[in-house]
This record gives sequence, structure tokens and C-alpha cells, in this order.
Amino acid sequence: MSEVGKAKLLKILAQHSLWLTDHGTGKRADFTNMNLHCAKLQSADLREAIFSGANVRQVNFTDANLIGAIFIDTDASGALFMKADITRANFTRANLRYAIMRGTKGTEVNFAECKLSDVDFSESSIKSI
Repeated sequence: MSEVGKAKLLKILAQHSLWLTDHGTGKRADFTNMNLHCAKLQSADLREAIFSGANVRQVNFTDANLIGAIFIDTDASGALFMKADITRANFTRANLRYAIMRGTKGTEVNFAECKLSDVDFSESSIKSI
């Protein structure tokens, strides 16, 4: 699992921002098998970003736009998803133990085979598939 430093993270986010505007420019954020432990991604626009197999333990996704993001086989234990939009996000087989999803919203969210013990879903509005 490769470690993601701050400079690399900022570069990936900048390229993703360009890609969201025009798929012909920039590059979709792909954090597959990367270590983002404790990263601060609050308010980030991470629509359709890929986090498959990544370590996002205790990452701060507060107020992030995670529409269509892919978290398959991701360790997101203790991550903060407060007030994030997780519409159509895919958390198949993800470890979400102790994650905080307070005030999170989303429809068509895939939680298939997830570890969801001790997740705080208070004040959230989530409809899973």
C-alpha cells in the first residue's frame, strides 16, 4: 500500500477537479490501494473518485461530495462522513466500523457485505439499495 503525501494528494485533487469539469482534461482521482489514513478531505468534491482497497481510516470527509464514489474493499473505520453526500456511492465489503455518518445524505447507496457495527447514522437520510 503506497503512502500518499500532501503534495501528491493535492496534485490528485487538482487533476480530479479538472476531470470533473471536462473528462478530456485532468484525471479521475484513483486512490486504489493507497494509504490516506487521517487525511483531511472535508468539503472536497470527490464525485466518482475511486478508493477501492484504500486505507481511509479516520479520514475527514465532512461535507464532501462523494456522489458515485467507489469504496469497494476499503478500510474506512473511524472515518468522518458528517454531512457528506454519498448518493450512489459503493461501499461493498468496506469496513465502516465506528465511522461517523451523522447528517449524511444519499440514495442508492450500496452497503453490501459491509461491516457497519457502531456506525453513527444519527440525523442521516440514507437509502441503500
